[in-house]
Amino acid sequence: MTLAKKSANPPAGFKLAYARPCGESEWVAFGTQPRAPAYLERCAGIDPDVWLQYGAPGGQDVIYVRAR
Repeated sequence: MTLAKKSANPPAGFKLAYARPCGESEWVAFGTQPRAPAYLERCAGIDPDVWLQYGAPGGQDVIYVRAR
């Protein structure tokens, strides 16, 4: 399992890339994303440009990426 960032909100300068209801396997993309959610999940623990939270408020898992 990937290490997830545990803060309540993503840092400034990040945008929502993917979300899914907790326990589901399919991610919903927000906009066009250059990287797949599985890739972002794997690299979230080491990549400072990816912010991942399991069980975010609202009962969702979310992936944010640094806005460029």
